[in-house]
Amino acid sequence: MRRYYYLASGYLETALSFALLGWQVAIPWVMPHFATQDGPSHLYSATAMQDLVLHHSHTVYAPWYTIQRTPLPNWTASLALAAISAIGGVDRAERLFVSSAILIGFFSIAYCLRALSKGGNSWTPLANFLLQTWFLWLGFYNFYLGMALIPFAIGYHARHARQMNARRAAVLMGILLAIFATHLIPALVASLAVVLMTFCVAFENRRGIRLRDVASSLVPTLPVYTLAALYALQPHDPKIWATQPLAALRQFPMHVFVTASGPNGEPKLLRDILMGCIILSVFLLREKEWKSPRGGLILAAASAFVLYLFLPDEGFGGGAIKIRFAWVVFFLGGIAAVGASRLSWVRGPLAICAAFFLASNFTATVRTLGSMSAAAADYMAVAEKIPQGATFVRLRYATPRAPDRFGYSNAGRDPLLHLDAFAAAAAHAVDLSDYEAATRTFPLAFKKVVDAGQQSVLSAFEVPDTGSVRALLWLSRMHPGPIDYVLVIGDESAPAAARQGIHEMLRSLAAQGSVLASSESGWVRLYRNGAPRGGP
Repeated sequence: MRRYYYLASGYLETALSFALLGWQVAIPWVMPHFATQDGPSHLYSATAMQDLVLHHSHTVYAPWYTIQRTPLPNWTASLALAAISAIGGVDRAERLFVSSAILIGFFSIAYCLRALSKGGNSWTPLANFLLQTWFLWLGFYNFYLGMALIPFAIGYHARHARQMNARRAAVLMGILLAIFATHLIPALVASLAVVLMTFCVAFENRRGIRLRDVASSLVPTLPVYTLAALYALQPHDPKIWATQPLAALRQFPMHVFVTASGPNGEPKLLRDILMGCIILSVFLLREKEWKSPRGGLILAAASAFVLYLFLPDEGFGGGAIKIRFAWVVFFLGGIAAVGASRLSWVRGPLAICAAFFLASNFTATVRTLGSMSAAAADYMAVAEKIPQGATFVRLRYATPRAPDRFGYSNAGRDPLLHLDAFAAAAAHAVDLSDYEAATRTFPLAFKKVVDAGQQSVLSAFEVPDTGSVRALLWLSRMHPGPIDYVLVIGDESAPAAARQGIHEMLRSLAAQGSVLASSESGWVRLYRNGAPRGGP
């Protein structure tokens, strides 16, 4: 009887997980404008990089940007978006990337589950849940894709941990380096998991751990640690190391699984059930499972939780560090718990539960993305009037009424934040205020002709203040070329925007020339920059 239960449970899990997968990958395609928060900036960088490689000095980006040649992560999304946009066009690039990233993560998890439980079912709706996170719809493409690739490294090591030779070690090293080229945190997490899995497997040897038994699995992680150290030694904005573990504990797991507005925007009960399974697996794993890759994976999830508690939330050019490690806890712990032998009986009921909550969440996600699409349409009606090859800056004042007006309140992201970068990518225009080139943590960077002071002022346009009028006049004299247009986003009636100085900015721009376009909401305006130009 038990055999038939597990057989039926396996068929049910497989059917539900693939049905959910089809729905999940279709989500980006059901609205006119697919708007994430940071995705447009990645697309813009990819467009500029593609032009710099293919057209060299003949592109409008050549006077402003260069491609960095230092060892750093964050390459993969830019390269993938450049290739995708060349084939499918800029309008479809983000949609294709998101759907592809979900598919990669789904099959990566299945590969890992099969490696951890030979002969077990590789398909589970929990994989769909682990991939339905805030990071994807926010547009953290490099980090999301890096996380989606982690199970390939874990699964490959699990398959060959006991017979690791030079060739297999080289393959594992290649996988880890590919993850590093995608994002730093997933690369370090994957390497940590490999190390802990290696030692857990080594405990099978009754004579104790011998160096030659573990060296072949540990050596592939060394290039990642070396590159991470070199990256850490590069100049970054100094941050104060402030850890508040008790506050972090109360906030766990933050908003990892918030993907939409409303009560179904986060499947909280499913999240808590999975967390319960992860905790139970710590106590229910058999001794032979602790002395296997699964035991190392549980230890890696526990290590990620400790890092979540004690790491600062910003550093080394990146932010939102804590919530990233919160996802790592669920990601590694969930994969380890799914195949635990003493928890196998819950997989069928858990699959039904996951399918129900994910169906509600997917519906809410589509509805919220539709609302963001309406906001993007209002924005792009103005931004798309920026001519081909023009140079512009964007000033982003407060628009506190936008979430309620368009219907995406409490979604955890702002679809209007970097839409200027999408307009720039579509028009092959130069968006000097896009944040990526100034951070120097992405492949695209400003040339030395744009000095540190100018880069700082351009970055500040993300949250302008009363000094932005003078700053814009100063930048109008910058080299190697003029600023042709100014895109202003902001709600004049909002007290926060007034405090930022939106009225002074609008009066200054109006004095130089009339507004070229204004959105239906009145929150998006495009001006020709009429400030005096020339040498300083």
